[in-house]
Amino acid sequence: MASRALRTVGHEYVGELTGSITGDVHCYGYAIHEGICIYVNMGGPRMAVEAIRAKLAKGDIVSCAPWDAPSVELTAGEGNSGMYHAYLTNIPEAKFTSLILVHEWAVVPNYNGAATTFLFRMDDAQATTNLKHHVTELVKVPVFDTWADYLYSAGQIAGLVCKTRSAGAIDLLTVDLDATAWTRLITGGLERGDIYFH
Repeated sequence: MASRALRTVGHEYVGELTGSITGDVHCYGYAIHEGICIYVNMGGPRMAVEAIRAKLAKGDIVSCAPWDAPSVELTAGEGNSGMYHAYLTNIPEAKFTSLILVHEWAVVPNYNGAATTFLFRMDDAQATTNLKHHVTELVKVPVFDTWADYLYSAGQIAGLVCKTRSAGAIDLLTVDLDATAWTRLITGGLERGDIYFH
């Protein structure tokens, strides 16, 4: 398993969040996969931030309005309520609340069927290690540490690992948790001699 050392996720101002609320809530990054908001970083007055959180938790749509581009819709998806893990920091003296919402798919991967999860890429070494962990949990064959680089590169070529649409200095990878496809990738690598049993 990858080291649990804390790393900083990139953030930068990308626009204002709107959705029938009072107060300015600023967005410092988001990531979207197939219309579903996977990650959003926001800050502003506590009541306004909580209102945005409540809307997303109910599966409602919130818009991120950049100053120089069309608005982007953020939602957990129709019928997907309560899908976010919240990381909240309140700074009462500044009357400012910081909130990061991360979709359940990224926090609690489902290894029991066709599913999707996500990796925050800080660098290729960290992403490679984390991807190898996911593949190990997913497939029914042994996965060796020395296969990590192969899985990372071959997974991208096969479309099982790809960049997630994002803004605000977020580098998020989408990982297809298709056990059959990953097993096929491993057996193909063994047949070609790209990887070996140790």
